[in-house]
Amino acid sequence: MRYDDFVAEYDRVHNAWSYGNLPADQVPHELERLRALIPQIDEPEFREWGDNLLNRWQSRIDGPARGRRARASAVLARAHRATGTSDERLAQYRQGIAEIASIADEAADDGERAGILGSAEMLGTLIDGIEYDREHPGHT
Repeated sequence: MRYDDFVAEYDRVHNAWSYGNLPADQVPHELERLRALIPQIDEPEFREWGDNLLNRWQSRIDGPARGRRARASAVLARAHRATGTSDERLAQYRQGIAEIASIADEAADDGERAGILGSAEMLGTLIDGIEYDREHPGHT
């Protein structure tokens, strides 16, 4: 296996987790599966790089990082369930983004921060949808 292929698989799974499409309870299984691929990397010097990628991810799901991630997920879930008028929903989405940004500011490193902030993208998309509807009434 080429290192690039390993990284592509890592990115696929890590991105799924980062955007909430991979449940947290499946991450240990995925880490184990990816660790099993490391000895198959053709370039021995890149095996350590692959191991480092997995160790960094592991550090983000253990301890304080796990708590920050859980808090951000709870904020996202609450904001995503917003009800009311479009103004009320906009306010709830924006509040959710602000709370997630505040949690991201506590991150131990830029990678963790980016992962937490990435979870707010869905709320940005919902805001964009409401604003588009306002700018283009009757478009549907």
